[in-house]
Amino acid sequence: MSFRIQQGLFKYDIKDYYAILGVPLDADEQLIRKQYLKIARKLHPDTCKFKTEVERNLANQIFSQLVSLANKQLSSETVRVEYLLVLMQTGQKIAKDGQALTITSETSKRLYQATGKKLNLEYHQIITTISENQYDNIQEAINKIAEISEVNLVYIMQKQGENVAWKPKTQEEPGIVNSTTPTAADSTTVAYLKRAEEYLEINLPAQAMTELRDILKMNSNDSAAHALMGLAYLKQNQITMAKVHINKAIQSNAQEPMAIKAKIALDKATREKLKNDQSQASSKSTNKGIFKNLFGGKKS
Repeated sequence: MSFRIQQGLFKYDIKDYYAILGVPLDADEQLIRKQYLKIARKLHPDTCKFKTEVERNLANQIFSQLVSLANKQLSSETVRVEYLLVLMQTGQKIAKDGQALTITSETSKRLYQATGKKLNLEYHQIITTISENQYDNIQEAINKIAEISEVNLVYIMQKQGENVAWKPKTQEEPGIVNSTTPTAADSTTVAYLKRAEEYLEINLPAQAMTELRDILKMNSNDSAAHALMGLAYLKQNQITMAKVHINKAIQSNAQEPMAIKAKIALDKATREKLKNDQSQASSKSTNKGIFKNLFGGKKS
């Protein structure tokens, strides 16, 4: 079973380990460990007390695929610090284009209204309340994770975007859903985009690119299509071409969620490539030194 969460940080292709464990973003190792053990007692096959086989199987899947991984990641201080940095950078980027964000939960809307010292207090109260019974009803566990992740995203954007004017959209606000009848071209584009996303999810970037080229023939400035094309190139480790399309996506529509997601992926891939290049350069330098010592340099 694969868990797809399309809310909060998950929407931007970031696994929210804090939301999975139900701990605040400033949680220390002790709190993380305490919360993990609390969840493990509820979900681990040896101690699970859910009545039906369906519930027990679901609990086991969530524990093995999400909870264990989250605990592993957050238990390491080094990994935790780097991970938090990524989250903060993500919040900054999204905050600048906050009009594209839709918040759905009442808790997130409430947190958005909090400012100053009340922001931290409200945030911790919300996390504590939701996480208290996060895994009591295993059928609702994924929804609870999604809700906490949305709260985390709003909190990060409030903290990182204090000097940025952003306003989230809620489902109740007018203008969120386009009520006009879509044209045939719009419907065709949506179908192509959907197929392209599905191809990327199963790691078939070449097939995705075929779908996306058809969209770009109809509209060369389609932001979502360029963003997905960039992600397809990233899957093929072609960073230069990915950069071309992702930059085009941002230029066409900086508020397009797929463009923001692609930009985050590009930045991550670029950092990893730079790190690998530096590592290889260092390795070559070391090898040269070794060879020089083995075979000798110029004799004095």
